[in-house]
Amino acid sequence: MIRVMAIAAALCLLAPAASAQQSNPIMDNYRAYQSALERNDLPAAEANAAAAFEAAQAASDPRAGALAINLAIVRLLRGDAANAIAPAQTGLAYALENPASGVAPAMAELVLARAELGAGADGAPERLNTALEAALAASLPEAEIYDAAIELAAWAQRSQRHDLARSSWAIAEDFAHGSTYPLAYARGLAKLGHAVAIIQMEQTQRGARSFDEANAAEAYQLLSEACALLASLAAQDLPSGELTWAQQTVAQVLAWRAGIRAQMRSDGQSLPAPVVAEGDGLFEDIGAPRSLTVERCLVSTSLRRPIEYPSGAARRGELAGAAVRLRINADGQVTEARVVARVGSEDF
Repeated sequence: MIRVMAIAAALCLLAPAASAQQSNPIMDNYRAYQSALERNDLPAAEANAAAAFEAAQAASDPRAGALAINLAIVRLLRGDAANAIAPAQTGLAYALENPASGVAPAMAELVLARAELGAGADGAPERLNTALEAALAASLPEAEIYDAAIELAAWAQRSQRHDLARSSWAIAEDFAHGSTYPLAYARGLAKLGHAVAIIQMEQTQRGARSFDEANAAEAYQLLSEACALLASLAAQDLPSGELTWAQQTVAQVLAWRAGIRAQMRSDGQSLPAPVVAEGDGLFEDIGAPRSLTVERCLVSTSLRRPIEYPSGAARRGELAGAAVRLRINADGQVTEARVVARVGSEDF
């Protein structure tokens, strides 16, 4: 279920606006907007949010500012950032001109910056970063901070703005309670993104040279912590056998963890102490000490051909890793082996 994006101040202002016997287009459409969000009907939510905003504007009602922000947010939820800009700008204007509008300026600035980032506006990442800092200072709801941090982190990752990605993923983890996903998943996803930002920064800055030991250890630790957070969620299978979101995410974690582990070993760096409890049966390094107190299928490897590190990848300082899902029947035979996550170039 999608969370209701109502602003608390707007709720207080709207509550006494109409009696039970008297129809009011602002309240009627606002309630319909809330109901549509609760049943995850975003097209209806947008239509009702727009109608409530237009009715408030026509009546010169100061609550139009809060309703404009609601409209901008539901358009962001629908992936329509370009058309979220205008109502976000209106909401910000109300917030700056009329404190009784029910909109905090920090909230309006955050929503506007998110819309501008989604629409690819020049300077939007910097404005969103500034708005995010203001949102932290203003103690805005965790949900709004989390959504903004995730969007900024994803943009920074794609744009190779590694320092910005690191700081944004860290904020996302701190405000993971605001996610609509389970807390463990939200935190695990943020740790994965943070670790990837560190690794990509090292690859960009150092190339074929050794990774900075502290940064490599932090990335490895974050990935190990992500494994621990995602373990119980990833253990839950779908009846169809398809990968769940948690399993897809943990596969990415394992692929990146394999890559950074190999990099650290090749650089002569020691690995941090394991985070996952010994013998949990889900995540283990092959060859690591095993507890025999828990039933498990002991794994050994057999190399059928020498593995060569591609010379071009070595010159570029690339690392690689993969996660493979094996299906094993009751007789111990592998019935399926499928790569479910891969890090590195096609050369690997």
